[in-house]
Amino acid sequence: MFQTGDWVVKANTGLCRIENIAPLDETSNTLYYTLIPTDEKSRLLIPVDRAGSSIRRVLTAPEAWELIRSIPEIPQTAVENEKQREQCYRTALKSNDPKKLIAVIKALYLRGEARNTRGKCRNVMDESYFRMAEDFLYSELAYAIGCDKGNIPELIAEELGKAEEN
Repeated sequence: MFQTGDWVVKANTGLCRIENIAPLDETSNTLYYTLIPTDEKSRLLIPVDRAGSSIRRVLTAPEAWELIRSIPEIPQTAVENEKQREQCYRTALKSNDPKKLIAVIKALYLRGEARNTRGKCRNVMDESYFRMAEDFLYSELAYAIGCDKGNIPELIAEELGKAEEN
C-alpha cells in the first residue's frame, strides 16, 4: 500500500502525488487514494483495493537511467493493421509500462518522419498519442532523475550519443 505524499504513476494520467488515503464518507469502509496529477487541475479517486493494475510506484533514479540506456534495444510498436493503430497506442498508454511508451514514441516519431519525407503533414491522431506518451514518460523520468521535464529529450539524446561512441 502506498502512503500519503508518495508519487505514483497512474495509467492514462501519468505522474501523480497521493494527497490522501481515506474512505469517501463516514459510512464507507472502502479506502480511496486521492491522486493529484502533476497539472494539479484535477483529483482522482482510486479504490485502494483495486489500484494494483492502474497505479505503480515511480521509477527510481537508477531504474530511470537504465531505461534511458535501453532505448535503442526497445523495438517500436508494430501495428499489424492500420485500422487498429489507435487501439494499439491506447492499449500501450493504458498498460502503464514505460517501455511500451518508448515503443509508441519510436513508432510515431518514425511514422511522422516518413510522412514528412513524402511531403505529408503528421497525422493528428498520431501527434496526439505521441504527445501523451512523451508527457507521461518524460514527467516520470524528470521526477526520478530530479531534473526539469523540458530537459529530458536533450538528456536522452546525450545518453544515446554516449552509447554510440562506445
